[in-house]
Order: sequence, then C-alpha cells, then structure tokens
Amino acid sequence: MKYSMSLVFVMFSITIFGCSQFNRPIGYCPYPNSSLTEIAGSELDHYVGLSDRHILVEFSVEHSCGRCESMKPHLIHLAERYKDSVDFVRVDFANNVELVTKYGGTVCPTYVLFEKKHSEPVFTQSFPISRDVLETELLALLAFD
Repeated sequence: MKYSMSLVFVMFSITIFGCSQFNRPIGYCPYPNSSLTEIAGSELDHYVGLSDRHILVEFSVEHSCGRCESMKPHLIHLAERYKDSVDFVRVDFANNVELVTKYGGTVCPTYVLFEKKHSEPVFTQSFPISRDVLETELLALLAFD
C-alpha cells in the first residue's frame, strides 16, 4: 500500500508539474490537421477490442509539455507513413493516470502499441523515446502480418 501511494504521488506530481497545462489559449491545437484521433480513456478498451488494425496509443497532454510537443511531429510522421496498417490515437495523460499505470507507463508522453489480434499491449515506453524506437517496434510488429 505504501509503495502504491508513492507511485500515485509521483504520477500526480509529474502530471501537474512536468506536464502542466498553461500559457496556451483555449482551443489551441498545435497540429490541427494531423492523423491522430483523440479518444477518451474510457473508450480505449472498446476501441482496441473492435479494431482489426494495430494501434499505437500516445498518452500525452495537449498543452505546455515540452516532451509531448517534441515527439508530436515524429508521431505525425509515423502516422502518415503507416496509415494503411496502424491506427494512431491520442489519450489524455492527465485524466487517465490510472490507465497509463495499468499499461506500465510512468510519465508523459507514454506510448502503448497493441497488436491487432489481441487487446493486450505488446510494447510500452514512456519518455525518453525517439521516432526510431517507435518505428522499430512498428516494423517488428508489421513483419508478422
């Protein structure tokens, strides 16, 4: 119990202080024409269960997280490159900390890759991460199609 409370405190602190949401106007969207679909955390299991495609989920915050913003162009590049075989979705990290923890994530952004035939993740990685790491995992999964 003591360990789990510490984890909750750390996750909460990172969410509040590491990925705070300020200094952006309401409705700000840094990449309005991207291939990223945003879904609610409560819809993720249903979305994954119904999909016949691989899914890469980005758990991030929309505003004032330098780590999330630095990865966004790379994620959009990958989404465009693999749009025929992988769905790319975004779930809000701050409102879904328990869900992120369930999949093994620790900080935002966290990426979780689901194989199309199963509802369990085959890859989870929190920041730091690179486009190369994500692409390597996607290619390894696509090699079995």
